[in-house]
Amino acid sequence: MMSVAQQLGEGADLDDVLQVIARGIIEVIGFDAVAVNVRRDDGDFEVRAVVGPPELENLHGERMTESVWLELFDSAERWGGLYLTREAEMADGVASIDPWRERFASGAEPVDTADTAPGFLPPAVWEPEFALLVPVYADEQLQAVISVDLPRSGMTPDPEQQALLELFGVRVGIALTRVTEAGRAADRVRLYRASFAESPLATALLDSRLQLIDVNDAFLQLTDAIPGEWDGQVLADVVAVDADELARRFDGLEPGEGGSVAEFCGLRHPRGLHWDRWVDVTARRVESITDAALFVCTIADRTQARAELNAIRYRADHDGLTGLTVREVWLEELESRLHSQRTGVLGVLICDLDGFKEVNDTSGHVAGDAVLRSVAEAMLTAAHRTDVVCRWGGDEFAVVCTRKTLTEVNDLAAAIAAGVRGISTSVSASDPVSALGISIGIAALENPEPTVSSTTLVDVADGALYRAKVHPTQRWQATVI
Repeated sequence: MMSVAQQLGEGADLDDVLQVIARGIIEVIGFDAVAVNVRRDDGDFEVRAVVGPPELENLHGERMTESVWLELFDSAERWGGLYLTREAEMADGVASIDPWRERFASGAEPVDTADTAPGFLPPAVWEPEFALLVPVYADEQLQAVISVDLPRSGMTPDPEQQALLELFGVRVGIALTRVTEAGRAADRVRLYRASFAESPLATALLDSRLQLIDVNDAFLQLTDAIPGEWDGQVLADVVAVDADELARRFDGLEPGEGGSVAEFCGLRHPRGLHWDRWVDVTARRVESITDAALFVCTIADRTQARAELNAIRYRADHDGLTGLTVREVWLEELESRLHSQRTGVLGVLICDLDGFKEVNDTSGHVAGDAVLRSVAEAMLTAAHRTDVVCRWGGDEFAVVCTRKTLTEVNDLAAAIAAGVRGISTSVSASDPVSALGISIGIAALENPEPTVSSTTLVDVADGALYRAKVHPTQRWQATVI
C-alpha cells in the first residue's frame, strides 16, 4: 500500500493516477480484473483505466450513461460503501436484476462482518457472475465507479479488503478533485491570459523589483513600443517618477490591495524621443506561491484630460479679454519673489491708462476692448520673459520684475509708456483718434527681505502712481524702499 501511495504522489496525469489505483487494487487486495469509469463533461461515464486479462483492454473508452449506473446501484445490494451485483445481468439490462436478498436466501455461508449493510449477508464464495462496485461521489454527484472482479481467493472480500476498496475509492475521488481544481486553475489562468492580452487598458505584470515581466498589446500601443522593447526595464523607465518613490508606494500595498501609485505623471518614450504624454498609474499586489511580491499595473492615458485641465487652469489664471495673468496669480508670484530673491531690485509697477475713458465714450466699448488688448501686447513686448504682467482691473495693469538696478526698472517703465503711446485708438477710419497715455507708479525694493510684505509694495506703488498722475511731464514715478 505504501508503494501505491508513493506512486500516487508522483502521478500528475489523471489516467496515470487511475492506472496506478487499478494496479494497486490488483496487488494489494487481490482482484485480477479492475476497471475505473469516470464521468465525462457530457455526463456519461467512460472507462479510463483497466487492469486484468488481455480481453479487458477492449473496455478502454467504453461508455455508459449515468442513469444506467444509478439504476444498477438501486438494483444491487449495498455492502457498506460497496455494491454487489451480477455482471451477466448487467449485460442483459439493469431492469432484469433481482434483489440480492432473494438470490442468496439460501446457499453459501455468509461472511460475518459488522460492516455489512443491515439485512444483507453477502455469500462467502465468489460466483462467476458477481461484480463489486465502488461509487465515488463529489459535491453530492456521482463522479466515478470502480468495478472489480475475479478475486484470486475465490471468496468475497473480507472486512479488511472491503475497507481497502473503499480507501481506493477515496483515492480516486482525491485524484478527480485535484484534476478538477487543476482544471479550474488552468481555466483561471487562461481567463487571466485572455483578459490580460485583450484588455483595452495598458497592463503590465511587475515583479518585486518593479521590473516588467510581461506587457499586453495595449501597453505596447500606448507606449509606442514593439514586442520585447520593454524587456528587462523597470517601471521608472516607463513613467517619469523617481524609482525610490515608486518603490515606497508599491511597498505600501498589501496582498490583494490596490490603488493609485502615480497621477498625471509623464510617460517616457522607449527610444528616448520627446513627447508630451501623461498617464495615471494604478497597481494591485497579487498573491504568489512564493514570498516575492507580484503586481498587476495599469497605465491610463490622461494626456487629453491633462490638456483639458491645463485649459481650465489657464482660463482661471488669465484674464479673458487680454490673456494677461489675473491679480490673484500675480500676487502669488510677488509673494514668491519676496521669499526667494535676495539680491538686485524687485520692482512693482502699477499702471493706469490716461485717456481711456474718452476712447469708450467716443468709439464705444468694442474699440475700448481692442485698445486694452493692444496695451497688453505692448506691455508684454516691453517686459522680459521672466516678468509677470497682469490686468489689475478695468484699465489698470501691474508688472512684477527683477532687475539688477533701479535704472533698469525705470527703463522698463519708459518702454511700456512708449509702447502705449504708439497704440491707435480708432477701430475704423471714421472713428475719432483719442490721445492715449499711461501713468506708472513704481515701488523698488533693493536686496529684498521677507520682512517687507507684498501689500506694502503695492501700496507704495499706488502712491507713486498718484504722483505720476498729477505730474505735468514725468508720467512714471518711483519710490525706493
